Amino acid sequence: MKKLLITSLIIFFLPSAILFAQKNKPVYVSTHTAEIKTMTDAEYPDNNNIGYRNKLAGIYAHNTISFFEKQNGNFDILITPANEKSDSIFLSNINLLEIMPTIAEHIKSDSYLTHIALMNQEWNRIQAKFTNEYYTVKGTGDEKNNITRVDIANNCLGAGLWEMSMFATENNKERVYFQSWFTFPAELYKNLFEKRNDTSFETWKDMLTNYKTPPSQKINLDILRTINSEQIMPYENLNAELYPVIGERQTKAKNILYPKIYTSINDFLTDSTAYASFVSLGMYNKKDVRHTSLGNFRYPGRMTYSRTTSTNKEKTQAVELRLSFQSADKTKTTQLIIGGVQPEKMPALNMNNHSMGFQRSMGIGNHSFNSSYEEILAFPSKQNPYYLFVTDAEDNWLDSHLLGIDGVLLFRDIADASKLHVMLLSFERHTFAGHFIVDVPRL
Repeated sequence: MKKLLITSLIIFFLPSAILFAQKNKPVYVSTHTAEIKTMTDAEYPDNNNIGYRNKLAGIYAHNTISFFEKQNGNFDILITPANEKSDSIFLSNINLLEIMPTIAEHIKSDSYLTHIALMNQEWNRIQAKFTNEYYTVKGTGDEKNNITRVDIANNCLGAGLWEMSMFATENNKERVYFQSWFTFPAELYKNLFEKRNDTSFETWKDMLTNYKTPPSQKINLDILRTINSEQIMPYENLNAELYPVIGERQTKAKNILYPKIYTSINDFLTDSTAYASFVSLGMYNKKDVRHTSLGNFRYPGRMTYSRTTSTNKEKTQAVELRLSFQSADKTKTTQLIIGGVQPEKMPALNMNNHSMGFQRSMGIGNHSFNSSYEEILAFPSKQNPYYLFVTDAEDNWLDSHLLGIDGVLLFRDIADASKLHVMLLSFERHTFAGHFIVDVPRL
């Protein structure tokens, strides 16, 4: 059996290897290979893709992913087939550094902000979408006739737990047909992290591989921006309504453990709300209950709107929104601080396509949870002015993961571009934990 497997790998791999060696003649600095793991529905019964996959699911298979480091620092990536229907997929000249946890240049002087930034970038999802201009498909199978996209994700777990998916079009909609997981090569991860951040991986290894939060202390927001003006802003609170259950909210609804019946966002704003946890390798597990403290966000209070100048190299002109909340028992004050955003650049949408809005996780300089590769390159983390925190009334940092908040989704109203929708994303984006509309003045 082992001999047969090796022979099969050679048969599948050889055409691609010959093609790339003869036509491109690349010179690689290093090569790293990882085995790809897949799971059946029996092995992963809480998979939110069940019921939403492409009809091609189960036909194609892949068994390894290899990273070939080029002299320019970018990577060629080869995904090998595991059956006769599948083909070799080759992604060319990919910048992996932008998918790595990154310390923004303008916060390096502050060790506390650095910890928060690295922790939130590693422990939140960064998924890059690659269209066919970035890959070629070769082989004797027919996968080349169907594949439309390859996604590679640095998962919202410890260092090295990554995910890869492939998509095809069905009824004019891209749906996943192959989902897999792999452990990103440890040596390569270390090298990329140190190259990206000019700091020792060992210094941060424990936090990057095991979720380690810093002690709660006051965030020095002056490291991130200067305030040019500020004002109290009126806003509309839509928490008494339910959002359209589409996109991730639709596929992940099965993993809402409590409440089972809900008709408004307010129904989630209790400390009883619970979801399926997201655990290694990168899967939802209803048996591992993720409890929350969403009751902290029950009663929204004052919103402050500030015009700011980022301390990044570009001195980006941006906006900071600060919204305070009283807990359900009215004993605690919690604040949400969203900064480094430019409302005039937000997409104009309605609630039926809200999932196309500006989505970001907690932290500093983050990419979206799910972005095109072009968008990731266009907004490099090192100079990204964005930040998002949950704090107490005195600006002391709070662990959003424990509270059950994952990030925000922002968009302008398509009917009135001066109105900005601000929506709080709950744990793993299962639900919304807040929906507010604010009239934002132009910068």
